[in-house]
Formats: sequence, structure tokens, C-alpha cells
Amino acid sequence: MKPYRNWLISVFIFVLALGFQYVAGKAQESNPLSEKPIVQGVMFWMEGCPHCETVLKEVLPPLEARYGAQLVIKRVQLVTTEDIDRLYQAGADLGIPKEQVGVPFLVIGERVLIGSQQIPAELPGLIETGISKGGVDLPAHSVLAELFLTQASGPEDNAQALAQVQALPFGPAAPAPITSAPQAESPKYNGLFLGWIVMAGLLAALVYTIIAIVRAFNSEAVVVVPRWMDILTPVLSIIGLGVALYMTYIETQSVEAICGPVGDCNAVQNSPYATLFGWLPVGVLGAIGYVGILAAWLLGRLIPGTVRTYAPAAIFAMALFGTIFSVYLTYLELLVIQAVCIWCLSSAVIIGLILVFNVKPLILSLNPLEEEE
Repeated sequence: MKPYRNWLISVFIFVLALGFQYVAGKAQESNPLSEKPIVQGVMFWMEGCPHCETVLKEVLPPLEARYGAQLVIKRVQLVTTEDIDRLYQAGADLGIPKEQVGVPFLVIGERVLIGSQQIPAELPGLIETGISKGGVDLPAHSVLAELFLTQASGPEDNAQALAQVQALPFGPAAPAPITSAPQAESPKYNGLFLGWIVMAGLLAALVYTIIAIVRAFNSEAVVVVPRWMDILTPVLSIIGLGVALYMTYIETQSVEAICGPVGDCNAVQNSPYATLFGWLPVGVLGAIGYVGILAAWLLGRLIPGTVRTYAPAAIFAMALFGTIFSVYLTYLELLVIQAVCIWCLSSAVIIGLILVFNVKPLILSLNPLEEEE
């Protein structure tokens, strides 16, 4: 084994250790179990209320994606007439007249926000204030606590509640009279299990890489690279580039992603983790990486000599960085954002495969006596 092979393998192990240390550090910073201030609140809503729908779908998700585990807003649906009476009672105890109680009704600490205008206007400030003061616990109000546990006992209770909403002036944010409840949408597969499978695959790729290089360090066995394996590198790079460009388009143009039936791409893309340093979209970094891998592969076949010798090492280094970074991003999706993006998972699989398929070319390039099949 040539001396520079030993040196390069030692550098690889050192860089891999640094990469794992960086990922572990970043994971600890974003770990939902780490000791960070948490702001907790509860929002009461009713099915068929357009103001509630606005807050549930447009206001809360971006804030929860931004603050991650530091923001916990529990949703409580008002279904029965008893639920509504309890909310009126809670409002009275909190100093809010019955005619001003309405849904959505959000409680943060000692503050109450009502309606689809007040909540988005004041909630971000309350969150920042709560975090700066060390967090906010769930309201300890006894009536509100009862509402946490109240559930509808059947369709008749729901019909009674809807009838009462039609008869009573349920606050300034109440919807128009409701004649029937809308049909619930079919549940969407959140994709978290698929995300764990991808995470396991990425870790397996890194373990395989370590074992293969360590074995090469201790063995002089001839390494053979099948041509089909070599061709997969540019093919996967082109596919990965397409995925990265689409992610870049989503992140830079603020448009909704096409996710299909798996995961919630928009929750991931709207999170603060979709950019690095607050300005570099992750999709752009991925596109740069795939272009770099493709360029190195082409140059290694067009330019003989030193370029051809070290092109596999360049491809391997970029794929290694991309795989370690994908482990970090997948961790964020699973445990911090708690939503997965099918495009992100696809890119993670692609870069992991490129890493695996370029271990043998790296070892082969370090021993010029070995030849491709």
C-alpha cells in the first residue's frame, strides 16, 4: 500500500469524526428534549368556523415550524353545549363579557386572544416575550382544564352545539349560521416511518463506508469497479440536481410544494432550517453539490493524469459531506419539525447511494495497478 493511501484514509477518518461531531452538536442545539424555554398555550375552536380554519391552517403552522419544540399550542374542539357553556364561564372568570367571547379562543399564560385578526397580530410577540422570560406554562384555570378533557359523546351532542351556535351571538369572531358540518378530509400519511427508514439507510451507508475503507487500509486485495456502478454516479447526480433545483424553486419563490400523499413538504420548507446562516437555501447547497459531483466525474474521464487520479477522491468527499449533512437534516425533520419532505428524503437517498457507489472507485484510485472491470 502506498504511503499516500495511508495518509488519505487517515484524513478521511478524521474528517468523518469532525462531521459526526458537528452533526451531534447541531442536533443537541435543536433537540426538543434540551433545556430551552417552552411557551405553552391552548386554543379552542369549532368545526365549520372559517376564522378557526384560518388560524389552524395559516397562522399556527409557520410559527410552530419556526420555534419547533419551544412552542406547544394544544387544540381543543368545542363540540357539545356544555363545552360552550364552560368557555363562556372561563371567559367571565378571565374578565371577558359573554358577548365578546368567540372562537378561535387562544389562551397564553394570562393573556387571551380572540379571532383571526388578534391572534396573528399579537401571538408572535407573546411567544418572544414568553421565551425571553423562561417559558410559559399551560393555563391552570380549572374550567379550561375541564375543557381539555371534554370530548363529544356522539352526533347528537354535535348537533346540539351547532344549534346553540346558531341561536346565540357567540362573540365577534363567530362564523355565520352553520347548517351542516363539512366532511373531514381523508387522513394524510405523515411519512415519519419512511423518514426513519431513510435515516437508518444513511447511517448504514456511513458504516459500510468506514468498514470498506478500514479493510482497504489493512488489505492489498484487488478492488474491481463494475461499469454499471460507475455509470450510476452521473445518472444519480442528474436526478439529484433536478430534485435540488425544485427545492430551490420552492424555497426562493415561496410557493407550495407538490408533496403527494406523503409528509408535509411545506411545513419543512417554511421552517427556519430550510436555509443556512439565514440566507442560503438548502436546495441551493444541494444543487451546487450535485453539479460538483457531475463535473468531477466528467473531468476524471476527459482529463488524464492528476485530474483523473484524484477525481474519485473529490466525488467521494462531496458525497460524504452530503450524506452527513442529510443525516442532520433528516434528524431535524423527524424530531424537531416533526414533518418530512418527500423531496428532501429523495435527495438523502440519492446522495447516500452516490457515497456507497464511490467507495470502490476511491480505493481503486489509490492503487493505480488495479483496473476497472
